[in-house]
Amino acid sequence: ERMEYASKQIEAQSKIKMLLKPENAKKTPKEKTSKFSKGGREEAKAAVIAQVQEAAKNKANATNSQVGMAAKAGFESSVRGEGAGSVQAKVAQAAQAQGQLREQAEVKQMKAQQSKADGLDDEPLDRLEMEAMIASRVLEESEAIVSSASKTSDSSLTSSNTAKALAEKAAARIHSPSTRIQQAARVAAARQAEENIQKDKTITFKKEIKLPEDLEDRKRVVAVAAAEAAARAQARRASMQASAAAQRMAVDDSGLEKWSPEAVAKSDTSKAAAVEAAMKVKEAEESAKAKAADATAKVREEAKAAAKEATEKAREAKNLRLAAAKAEIERLRDERNRIEKELKKRTEKMNQPKEVKAAAPKPAVVAPPPSPAPPPAPVPVPEPELKIAEALEEVKEEKSKSPAEEEYELAWAEFCKPRQAGWELEATQLAEAEANRSKESIAGVLRTAFVQLTGVYKCTPERVVPGQKVTLLYNRANTMLAGRKVVIHVGFNNWSDRSGLEAQKAEMTPLPPQRSSEQGDWLAFEVSVPESALVLDFVCSDGGAVWDNNNSQDYHIPVDQASQRFISQAKDFFQAHFKDLLDQIMEEEKSRFEKKYTRLCLKRDAKERTSAVMRRQQAHVLYTEPEVLTAGSSVKVVYNPNNTSLSGSQQVFISGGWNRWQHPTPIQPTLMKRAAGGLMEVTLQVPQDACLMDFVFHNGTGANATYDNRGDLDYHIPILGAKDASGQPVKEKSLHIVHVSVEMAPIAKVGGLGDVVTSLGRAVQEEGHTVEVILPKYDCMKYGEIHDLGHETSFHWGGTEIEVMRGTVEDLTVFFISPKNGFFDCGVIYGSDWLPNAFTDPDRFGFFSKAALEFLLQSGRQPDIIHCHDWQTAPCARSYWEDYNPYGLGNPRVVFSIHNFSYGESLVAEAMAYSNKCTTVSPTYALEISGEGAINPHLGKFHGIRNGIDPDIWDPQIDPLLPVNFSASDMTAGKAACKQLLRERSGLRGDGEIERPIIGVVTRLTHQKGIHLIKHAIYKALERGCQVVLLGSAPDKKVQAEFDQMRGELEGSHNADARLHLYYDEPLSHLIYAGSDMLLVPSMFEPCGLSQLIAMSYGTVPIVRRTGGLADTVFDVDHDQGKADWEGVGTNGFSFDGTDFGGIEYALNRAIDMWYTDNNRFKQLQSTCCSQDWSWNRPAHDYLEIYHAARK
Repeated sequence: ERMEYASKQIEAQSKIKMLLKPENAKKTPKEKTSKFSKGGREEAKAAVIAQVQEAAKNKANATNSQVGMAAKAGFESSVRGEGAGSVQAKVAQAAQAQGQLREQAEVKQMKAQQSKADGLDDEPLDRLEMEAMIASRVLEESEAIVSSASKTSDSSLTSSNTAKALAEKAAARIHSPSTRIQQAARVAAARQAEENIQKDKTITFKKEIKLPEDLEDRKRVVAVAAAEAAARAQARRASMQASAAAQRMAVDDSGLEKWSPEAVAKSDTSKAAAVEAAMKVKEAEESAKAKAADATAKVREEAKAAAKEATEKAREAKNLRLAAAKAEIERLRDERNRIEKELKKRTEKMNQPKEVKAAAPKPAVVAPPPSPAPPPAPVPVPEPELKIAEALEEVKEEKSKSPAEEEYELAWAEFCKPRQAGWELEATQLAEAEANRSKESIAGVLRTAFVQLTGVYKCTPERVVPGQKVTLLYNRANTMLAGRKVVIHVGFNNWSDRSGLEAQKAEMTPLPPQRSSEQGDWLAFEVSVPESALVLDFVCSDGGAVWDNNNSQDYHIPVDQASQRFISQAKDFFQAHFKDLLDQIMEEEKSRFEKKYTRLCLKRDAKERTSAVMRRQQAHVLYTEPEVLTAGSSVKVVYNPNNTSLSGSQQVFISGGWNRWQHPTPIQPTLMKRAAGGLMEVTLQVPQDACLMDFVFHNGTGANATYDNRGDLDYHIPILGAKDASGQPVKEKSLHIVHVSVEMAPIAKVGGLGDVVTSLGRAVQEEGHTVEVILPKYDCMKYGEIHDLGHETSFHWGGTEIEVMRGTVEDLTVFFISPKNGFFDCGVIYGSDWLPNAFTDPDRFGFFSKAALEFLLQSGRQPDIIHCHDWQTAPCARSYWEDYNPYGLGNPRVVFSIHNFSYGESLVAEAMAYSNKCTTVSPTYALEISGEGAINPHLGKFHGIRNGIDPDIWDPQIDPLLPVNFSASDMTAGKAACKQLLRERSGLRGDGEIERPIIGVVTRLTHQKGIHLIKHAIYKALERGCQVVLLGSAPDKKVQAEFDQMRGELEGSHNADARLHLYYDEPLSHLIYAGSDMLLVPSMFEPCGLSQLIAMSYGTVPIVRRTGGLADTVFDVDHDQGKADWEGVGTNGFSFDGTDFGGIEYALNRAIDMWYTDNNRFKQLQSTCCSQDWSWNRPAHDYLEIYHAARK
């Protein structure tokens, strides 16, 4: 409907412009812009006024400076023989000029009218509305004004003629001549006046336009500008004629030398008359200008009123049409429903069994088996339904694009703008290279091409012409195919596969002996030569393994005029190849863009859901009205002190600020009002330039007051629409974060630490912050994953030379510390303690931690946050405050994260004491280790934040390692395809008559991962008819040997249903996550865990032991409904407590029972898992809160 409405607007505007456009106007583009644009109308009006003022000024100057000029008019007339006839001629000329002015006024009127029409382009008018607006109101007023202006102009001309007559009478009584100098001055002035008249005429009327021939069209383009232009032009013309007539009285050099007293007296009289005439001209000009202005204003108002009325009528008509269209569609839908019901009734009636009356028994007759019943005749589709379907299809086609489609197209266009030139350059280079290769290939073949090879082949006719047929003769007697069947393979242009040049293959036919002029066994084959062929290529075979290919050179025959046509074809080849390459490049770029755009849209939606969950989780403490804050508006903050540290307080104050407490206008301590239910509330005004609201609550203003500051993180609420005084958007200030780590995926990954550093860094960087990583330069890294690796700087420190290199990994800037002492040139990331050298892992990583700080100092970097990870970089915290903060590296604050508390407890304790904020990788794990001596003294700054997974790597919608991509909406078919491929890769049997679930295990085989429970669960699952696929290896050789033995046992007892892959295979891990129905994670302790998060993203139900991050992410279908509701997700798995076999059997049996007995519910559970967001959206937000709190 919007498209239809827009097209009618465009059509109406086109009609208006066609009505107002002169048919034979010859205007340059510049003239069109200056005269017919909206701004051009005002410029033209200003130019006319300036010309009138300049003419009046010239006339006054000429009259004052030439005293006595009019007195000589009579004498000049007598000398030149001019009398009454001459004066009458001047009057006639003036009349003729007046007629020309009228005609030119019409032209100016047409321009003014078109300019006015341009001003109405914003309104949807049709032809009839435009005619009514112009014809009914404009013509009458404009004709009256033109008549009035004409009378005014005649009056001005009469006054001018009177002045001329007085001047002639005075000149008749002149007896004394002027001096030569005075005479020359007057002659020059007269000539200048004539030139001014001609110049003015040229400037005013040089642009001529032919009016439309039709009378009605001519009237339609006449408007107020005609009166304005005519009056001003005639008045100006009359005044200049008067001035010129007086100045032309100067005589030539005839011996006249001086003036007489009588002549001077008469000249004064003539001067007074001339002044009086000038005054009359000026009055006429002012009167004409006033009338023209009044007429213009009046017509403009009437035009606006008519346009408004026409617009309303057009809108009413459109609404009527829309209402009629909707009614028709509803009628068609009702009709379709009626017909569908009727068809359904007919079909049911046809399918009902017919009643068969009982008949007398007949003798038994053995009959042949009955033939299958013919299919029922198709039910004819009624004609009205066809019409309805066609009408609905037309409506569907005319429907405008959805906002999502328009947003995508706009994003794609913006993406292409800065890259189009680069794509074209790339396509040009590739096309040129391909054209050169083709040129060299064809040129080389033509050098070895021959029309015939004596005794082997020849052509008939000998001249091979493109577009014609040629018979190729082959003598098999002189080749290796003697006595064999011959199959010829024919191609062109060195076997080019371009369109129209495909290879041909056929068996050759023997040539009759009478047609063969040479001895041998000749065979023939007719070839159609394409127009684009330059060379004909062929080889022969027996249809099997024997080939005659001219000793691997093939046979080549030149086509007529190949060299001449080769040049032009090379150009055509380049153009065609360039277009193909450009299309290919843009298709590839668009495919990548679509995946990235889809990822961004999914992430945006996930962030919105995460924000909603966070607001809901906070609602038991506080909420705002409105829920989403807008800059420049008011907000009511409602607080429940009963659920906080202020429970029981008699009064509650709120204090705060804006934009991370950086706004110049703080929220002063404000006493909140009591509301129903023990709540407190206050209304605040949000500044226009505030993008974030920051606040805390307290029960007093003195030193002993108790504060609720959300565990030292404060309360923060985002604000939409913030703008500064200049109207620019206000955003939160970005942070500069530097991660100091010894692992980073995918270049130096051993465990989950490497995944966290990369994924967290990318997630925070995507929020608009600057993120860098400092990493040791191991000699065993995956250097192929590092882009743009190069030297950054070098410095001497720690008794050795240190080189720092810079590169990009997963879109993150990484600095590699490379000391010359060999600490990281030992072939391993961990385990140097076992090597025959003098340093241990704590030695290496302690050196690295301080070298990273030295690099920050010497490079002049002043990041906001130094984020060090686990025991390996724990020495950063103390070294920073003691060795670097006082000596030039003063800006950063330190955040320390524990990924696994099982290692380096003393180093962790030191980092906990010296860091501004500390974190671990899940809330439950933080609670589990909070009693440790290294942790407990610092609980006030210790927070648990769960990890996430990188959706660019772990997402079934875009995962390139899956046979079929899928989402929650089409998960069943997608997982079925992955399940089939997993069985093929693992050598498991298919479902057959019985459908079996697959239970997957992807883990390191260590005691932490509960390997005794894994072994027991595998046998239990096989006992219940399941299949099992395990992927993993053990760093402990004894554990590895145990699983090797188990694998052998299973191959003997359950070879078709169990497969243990005792190694790590990245592509296979993706297939197990996607193809399994359940995933087993029975860890003894698990700080966070990523396997269960990945499994759920792929629609695989986790079976976990309730510990650490497993307890924070997997919510049991029978026991954790309330916890799942709190997190804003549904229940998503099965869990158990304890470490014995009974606990894991309890969870495993419930999962298997649901799969067998209630498979629909199990599939719904899989869909719930697949739809949940376990990315870094929420964790990245929580880490940013930690970073900001560390800088308070």
